[in-house]
Amino acid sequence: MNIFWNYPAWLWLILVLAAAGTSALLYFRNKDVSEIPKPFRLTAAILRFFSVLLLLLMIFPPLFRTLSREKENPVILFIQDNSESVRFNKDSTFYQNDYPLRVNRLKEELSKNFETVFYTTGENLQRDGNLTLNEKMSDYESAFRELESIYAGRNVGAVVFAGDGLFNKGINPVYRIKNLKAPVYSVALGDSTLQRDAYIRKVQVNRIAYLNNKFPVELNIGADRLKGKNMQVKISDGTKVLFSQNLTADDELYDKTIPVLLDADKPGIRKYTVTLTSDAPEYTLRNNSYPFYVEIVDGRRKVLLLADGPHPDLGALMQAYSVNENYEAELRYLNDFNGKPENYSLVVLYQLPGQNAQAAELTARLKKSGISTWYILGSRSNLFAFNQLGEGLKITNSGAKPDESAAAVNPGFGAFTLSDKLKTW
Repeated sequence: MNIFWNYPAWLWLILVLAAAGTSALLYFRNKDVSEIPKPFRLTAAILRFFSVLLLLLMIFPPLFRTLSREKENPVILFIQDNSESVRFNKDSTFYQNDYPLRVNRLKEELSKNFETVFYTTGENLQRDGNLTLNEKMSDYESAFRELESIYAGRNVGAVVFAGDGLFNKGINPVYRIKNLKAPVYSVALGDSTLQRDAYIRKVQVNRIAYLNNKFPVELNIGADRLKGKNMQVKISDGTKVLFSQNLTADDELYDKTIPVLLDADKPGIRKYTVTLTSDAPEYTLRNNSYPFYVEIVDGRRKVLLLADGPHPDLGALMQAYSVNENYEAELRYLNDFNGKPENYSLVVLYQLPGQNAQAAELTARLKKSGISTWYILGSRSNLFAFNQLGEGLKITNSGAKPDESAAAVNPGFGAFTLSDKLKTW
């Protein structure tokens, strides 16, 4: 342990003199303690000196630095591709039975000299995951991105990656590997022979869609060694085909991205299935189907039109709202309404508050809940009750007889402009 003093040396001298002076004044210049025997006074003065010096050192403390050494073995990251494509070859029995045993022996050998951490990667990266080789997805890039975050600043000696090099999610991992700052050793698995096969590489879709709208789906179709062959891709919901398109592979390594728009016609969690067929024999059909789920939400805004009685204006408002599919309008009369206004996004009060005490209770409730409220005032409105709501507008009633009035354009107003059609309306 090392002690450092970050203050000038003369300050240390001043502290010692201050402590010594305090002790001398208390025990050798103080007449009240002159009758105490000198040896006792000397002992008390020494104790006083050190106590005062300790208090002064707490004001100007020294720094204590300790240096410890800890030996850390390099970390070896072993990443195993856990997708089912690894065992889709003539050596499938080897990968199911013998290969997991060999992986365990390799981990034991590495653990003798290194801190070995085992991961499996498929759709997600899992530490000490089970080696099952049955996952549908391979996302190499996401695995390396997570490891980069987890082991930032650690002494990573090497990365061992065992896989077949086939990924169907994420970008090429080559652009992410270099960020690990450690050598990467690959162990090639599976069959490197390019098989004749058509497959659904990737499906991208939002997990939530809104009722009566369209939602996009992006299909990424691939085909190997099927040049000139015909294929067909479909999307169905279990009862009917929603989309179908014929394709022809124009390359031995065919790749096609297809944008699709589907109708969100029913609320709830809907299951859709993408299927791919071809007119040629394929290596496997396991990758020719891809299910996905979309939650269709009824996101329409509910509008409540509330009035004290019938009026032609209410019909016009209902017709205006019915044109827009994003709104669901409901017309109710005050005497019959016993629902909760909190269930609506907007409440339109037509000539309310009126003379009915129920309207005053309702407007107070709306004011307290903070629900958007549109007041349409008329001859049957209670202007005094409206002014008491404190909506930022007060209307003075000059008489019981209503007057026809119209707006006029102020030519000197320049905050915004109006069209000629609106000015003459």
